Amino acid sequence: MAKIYSPTTRSTNPKRLLKLLLHTGKLKASIVATTLSVDRKTLDGWISEFRDMNLIKVSGSKDDPELEITKEFLEKIKYLQKRRSERTKIIREAKEELRRKSEALKKEHEGKLKLEKKLRESLDDLKKLEDKLLKEREEHRRLEEELRREREEKSRELRELKKKLEEEYIKRRNLQEEIDRGKRELSEVERKIATEVTEEKKGELQELKKQLEERYIKNTDLEKKLRKREEELKKKEAKLRAEEERLIAKQAEILEREDWGKDELQEKHRQVIEMEKELREREQRLREREREIKEREKELMEEREEMELFFGDELELKAMKDELKKREEELKKEEAEIQKFVDELIERRESILVEEEKLKEHAEKIQGMEKSMKEREEK
Repeated sequence: MAKIYSPTTRSTNPKRLLKLLLHTGKLKASIVATTLSVDRKTLDGWISEFRDMNLIKVSGSKDDPELEITKEFLEKIKYLQKRRSERTKIIREAKEELRRKSEALKKEHEGKLKLEKKLRESLDDLKKLEDKLLKEREEHRRLEEELRREREEKSRELRELKKKLEEEYIKRRNLQEEIDRGKRELSEVERKIATEVTEEKKGELQELKKQLEERYIKNTDLEKKLRKREEELKKKEAKLRAEEERLIAKQAEILEREDWGKDELQEKHRQVIEMEKELREREQRLREREREIKEREKELMEEREEMELFFGDELELKAMKDELKKREEELKKEEAEIQKFVDELIERRESILVEEEKLKEHAEKIQGMEKSMKEREEK
């Protein structure tokens, strides 16, 4: 049966026999063979098969029988003709529906392409940000090392200065005690001079007074120098402490910049994940719409196959089928590209997580160093 209705060349298409009888009514086999330009053997084969299918009726002479469409087949033709207009309307509406769905699919595809472009741009931004943070981290390490050396140097200077201040304080305290003692001795000598009666003894006391006054003046001058030195050392100590505070603030600023960079990286990472999620949702919607179109196309093909038995030459669905097939191939290609893109995103996200962990460990190390240095200073 399949061989009868499959499209062939015009001269060997058995459907032409049915169409001829439908238009003319009853005809002799010889007239049919002449009209259709086929040999009698081929025609007899068609007649045999159509008679078995109860499509045509044979009567009269065996050599040149009369052929006509059976009553049952005519009734079926009328029924099919009635349904034809209904099916044509259904197919037209289905084609319009497919057109709308194809347009919606095209818009969805365009939206997906825009999202892919945005996602690629975000990945480029993410890569640039990673490179920038990597350079900044290297620069921060260099600065931190310089700050560490400077703070160690300042701490050493402060310790030495503190030691000098203690030594200077002891010296000045001892000198002050000596000055106080000299003042008492001088007062005692002056008292003795005032009460002494002998000139010889007064002379000795005057000489002693002179020595005590010279020593007092010398010690007083020295005490002033020591006090001035102590003030200079205190100023230097204040300056060193201010410098140390500046270094601490600078180190805190570096840590703050690292935290800000880490936050920015996390935010960009979050945006990429959201776009990746949206892209997957769009892919799902595309697959669902593609499935709807395939199902509707299948329904149309079934309608066409049912009607094509008698009206196949009048249906023009092949172009639409080819277009849908082309769209299906494009969607498969796009899905492969999207999957590749998603794989790159996953790989990039893992790299970001590793980078964030390194930044966290680095920050904890710096905080530990700072805490250790503060504890040494307090000691």
